[in-house]
Amino acid sequence: MPIIWTPKLAVGVDQIDEEHRELFDRVNRLLEAMQASKAKEELQPLIGFLADYVNVHFSGEQALMHAHRYPGAPEHLAQHAFFVTEFKAMAVEVQRSGPTALMTIKLNKLLCDWLRDHVSSTDRKFGEFLKTVGATARA
Repeated sequence: MPIIWTPKLAVGVDQIDEEHRELFDRVNRLLEAMQASKAKEELQPLIGFLADYVNVHFSGEQALMHAHRYPGAPEHLAQHAFFVTEFKAMAVEVQRSGPTALMTIKLNKLLCDWLRDHVSSTDRKFGEFLKTVGATARA
């Protein structure tokens, strides 16, 4: 099941919103490849890109949190760390076992549910904070 970007998920900081849209697009590509039982060779570049992109995105958010002394940073960063740990473990499992039905379901739940919830709640709060301090760009 794809994860759909809607304007309701926007946090109000253009670069963060653009990166979220790209993450949603790449997550959908990965899930489509897994559901189609594509070869590991096709999945690895998608998983690699997603892992790298998440790190870049999270690092950018972290820099903004630090630069503007975001009071919600510890909880926000803990959520990022949880996601990275879970995603890496699943990526290793996909590499080892291939795109099994169980891994497709697990990745779908992690990627879609976590990302949607995180963006609509935690990132939204961060976006509201950034607006109050007049931050509209990266640190």
